[in-house]
Amino acid sequence: MKLKTTILAILIGSACWAQKLVPTNTTALLKVKVVDIDGKIAPGQLVTFTNPKTKEEYNGVSNDTGYFEMLIPQGVTYEMVVSGFSGAENINQIEMPSPGGPYSFDLTVTTESTNTSIMTLDVTYKTNSAELEPGSFSAIDDLYEWMAPKKDIKIEISGHTDSDGSDSNNMALSQKRAESVKTYLLKKGIDTKRIIAKGLGESKPIATNETAEGKAKNRRTEVRIIAH
Repeated sequence: MKLKTTILAILIGSACWAQKLVPTNTTALLKVKVVDIDGKIAPGQLVTFTNPKTKEEYNGVSNDTGYFEMLIPQGVTYEMVVSGFSGAENINQIEMPSPGGPYSFDLTVTTESTNTSIMTLDVTYKTNSAELEPGSFSAIDDLYEWMAPKKDIKIEISGHTDSDGSDSNNMALSQKRAESVKTYLLKKGIDTKRIIAKGLGESKPIATNETAEGKAKNRRTEVRIIAH
């Protein structure tokens, strides 16, 4: 599930405007905009600023317009990570000026990891079973880490099979597999209202069912954002 993300940050001093958050002599106001490489807004992106010395973290999630605001201590060079729908994972450094403000800044974060609404979850199951293979849990853990701080995010987990077996059996198996992923997320603490599990059986193939390779592609579990 992890994908590399390139982060380009533009930090520009700006005047203070009317706002709920007010900078002080020791904390700067960041007004953050997150966009993809085409300049389109990227909602649902978790941006984390970490003080490398104290390990304190300051988090914000871009809203439907790609923005969020936060107060952050001055005089620190932070490590910045963006966590999008398909993963985070390049670190960039953002240097805040020494105390002496108040300061207010615009921060534009451009990421190659666009907020794709559908992704394939890297999970596998035992043959003809909804039991997850042990190697599948890290991908679901990543999904949990992405969802946990985004309380408005809702997803649909859909199970898909190849064409082997009857339509009815494949539909039932795909439903149970989607529910297995949902159950794991619920046990980790995600609210059940935020997840829909849906079995689609063999109805939506993405490759031919005439070859073993094609069947392997069709046996998949997908995650789709349905609200953010």
